[in-house]
Order: sequence, then C-alpha cells, then structure tokens
Amino acid sequence: MSEILVNKLSALQEKHINEELEKWERGDWNPKDHRASMDEVMRKIKEKYQLHDKDLM
Repeated sequence: MSEILVNKLSALQEKHINEELEKWERGDWNPKDHRASMDEVMRKIKEKYQLHDKDLM
C-alpha cells in the first residue's frame, strides 16, 4: 500500500513541477516583474515539496 501511495505522490509532484516549468518557459511565471530564472523555479519547487539538494539527482 505504501508503495502505491509513494508512486501516486511522485506522479502528482511531477505534474506540478511540469506545470511550473511550463509557466517558466512561457514567461508566465511572474509576469509583473520579469521572467523568472531557473534558479528561482528550482528554489520554489524545493520549498513547496520540502526537497533538499541530496534528494535531487
């Protein structure tokens, strides 16, 4: 059961990360200021999902 939950959560996180990356790519991520840098995208993703550098490839 826990493996199923982990797989579903991973898929959901991947979906949300892809949505954020698509916004960044279109320049829609923060239209008031300027196009967000990839560093800013990664910072927000890490913050939202409580990820640490050791958790990433």
